[in-house]
Amino acid sequence: MSPMTPQGKLGLKLLLGVLGLVVVSTVLFTLRDDDPPPRELAGITVAAIVFDEPIDAWVSETGTMALVADGEGYRLATYGPGGELSSAPVDEVSVLDDHRVYDDLGVGVLVIDQTEYTLGDGGYVSGDCYWCSHEYPVQPVLADLHDGGWKVTAGDLVTVIDQPAGWDGQPPTARLDPNGEIVVVAGLKSGDTAVIDDKVCTVKGAWTLVAAPADTLLLQRVDADRRDHSVSSFERCR
Repeated sequence: MSPMTPQGKLGLKLLLGVLGLVVVSTVLFTLRDDDPPPRELAGITVAAIVFDEPIDAWVSETGTMALVADGEGYRLATYGPGGELSSAPVDEVSVLDDHRVYDDLGVGVLVIDQTEYTLGDGGYVSGDCYWCSHEYPVQPVLADLHDGGWKVTAGDLVTVIDQPAGWDGQPPTARLDPNGEIVVVAGLKSGDTAVIDDKVCTVKGAWTLVAAPADTLLLQRVDADRRDHSVSSFERCR
């Protein structure tokens, strides 16, 4: 057997180098495929808000109250894990199609949309514009970048958050926690929900984000039949 020429030795080294790259790439791809799936979070019911028929209801920031459409008017009800605890009519609300109920602004302060309400003998009575004299809380605004990420703007903070694999394309919900950290909740094509916090976790079924207190997340069930508006508490995805 004749000795290998210098050109042959060089070709062999190049071939071995290519084979080495292929082996390393294969190992890395295998390791990536073996990454554990996102952790699934389990919740505890905070408020069982369930109706016998389709009804529109807007859950409060604490998850324990809801503005409920009642015939031609509205009522405000409080709930616990066992269901409704109390209820009183509301004299009037704004003409908005969507409503926001703030019951976390201080003792005795209740705001629906922009109006402050007080509870009297006949129910909740509307008063002055609350946000006309108080600073409105910062709310994250998300924009789809169409490149696998969301641009998130919250006051002076602007950042980009990666969209979870299997996102269903529907607008996600986002909130700031007391430390100013952003939490995003998004639906998945599987019918489950992704929670994007410090890490990415999943929740069984369809949910939307109500609030992000310091150590927990409050999620409201999404029911296409508008019967189940229940709220559950979940641990943070960390």
